[in-house]
Amino acid sequence: MSAQDYTDAFEKIEKLGLKNKQILEIPRVLLNCLLADSKENGYNQFYALVGMKLCEQHHNLLKSFQFLFWDTVQKYEDKDDSDSEDEQTDDINDEDVRLRVIANQGRFFGTLLGQGILKFDVFKHVPLISGLTSDGSLFVEVLIYQLFQTISKRSEVVSKKEGRKDYKYKDENMVSLINSNMIGETKNTILKGLAWFIKNKLMYENYLDSDRTSKAFKRDKRRIEWAVPKFESLVKDIINEGDEY
Repeated sequence: MSAQDYTDAFEKIEKLGLKNKQILEIPRVLLNCLLADSKENGYNQFYALVGMKLCEQHHNLLKSFQFLFWDTVQKYEDKDDSDSEDEQTDDINDEDVRLRVIANQGRFFGTLLGQGILKFDVFKHVPLISGLTSDGSLFVEVLIYQLFQTISKRSEVVSKKEGRKDYKYKDENMVSLINSNMIGETKNTILKGLAWFIKNKLMYENYLDSDRTSKAFKRDKRRIEWAVPKFESLVKDIINEGDEY
């Protein structure tokens, strides 16, 4: 948390000489640091960048991030037992801070999905259509929004046309994301669940910059308005024609 940037953090972690079992705990430590930071500040992309950099060097961390994601989702499942409560949020009295923590978890995992650290098959253990608490629904909504923003940024091609910037998007990253690690009926189930959630739950306008004249608003609106229809179109090509979701 005291590093100058994510490369500095990566180098500091590497110099610790951690053993294999200790290395596998890094994703959980990163998330804990992010959430501690979230209680006072906004989302910091730094932690996701550190995770991505570490995965380049330690491929066994990919599984650790996957299990961390599932552990996080499990805490947001709609269960009667107290074990389903999220220890990261159930002791936060300030509602704004609590919602910020949930949203920043979503942004963290959404970035990792958009960058390919997590694969789409992680959704096989997410009850998208039913089974999430209201906090869980918020978590997934933010995650999908951040995922689409990340994919769009990676896919954006900028050129100049008649003195103005022209934006186009390549499909390859979105296609690769949808097809990663998913086969057969599991793939159809995941895609149907995501398509249903996007259609019924994703209110992406809530996450755009409040200043409609700002560059951030125009940039993010442009990207999300490419990503959502593109995803829906690709999913329809995969799912049987006429199958409603």
